[in-house]
Amino acid sequence: MMSLTEKLAYIQGLCEGLALDETTKEGKVLLAVVELLDDLTDTVSQLDNDVDQIFDELDAIDEDLSDVEDALLYDDEDEDDDDDCCCGGHGHHHHGDHECKCGHHHHDDEDEDDDEWDDDEDLTDLFDEENPLYEITCPKCGEIVCMDEDMLFSPDCACPNCGTSFEIEFDEECDCEECAEEDEE
Repeated sequence: MMSLTEKLAYIQGLCEGLALDETTKEGKVLLAVVELLDDLTDTVSQLDNDVDQIFDELDAIDEDLSDVEDALLYDDEDEDDDDDCCCGGHGHHHHGDHECKCGHHHHDDEDEDDDEWDDDEDLTDLFDEENPLYEITCPKCGEIVCMDEDMLFSPDCACPNCGTSFEIEFDEECDCEECAEEDEE
């Protein structure tokens, strides 16, 4: 397939072969059209080069942004161990995706690939201890959403991302001493 420049050169060659008379109306029109095609070909070629350069720069920016996201959102040094918990994992076992009564949020290993906050970026630090946030995975869209206790116990509990209503089942209990003391009261 011929490029625009090659097609223009072919048309210019045809016009020269016709030996157009520049003094006639038809000759003037055809030569003006060929000159216009020459200008358009130059402009399109320059735009094509500019677009290629922009895409190259955009790819570089995308790679840089990906590096920044990785640096901010993921920390490979922090593993999800019970030992990382302020309680040291002593006196209780962390199950599933829940917040321990000691205030830390714990995940299963499957959550390591999520594009969300690490365990060490505990959002509950932003709020008072009386109203902690819980990270819940939406059963429909799979997005992790943060909810407080009022939202969890609300009959209108819904994912803010996809709008799906769902109920939260609280079938696992924490075995730590603090939880046991609360259950006794």
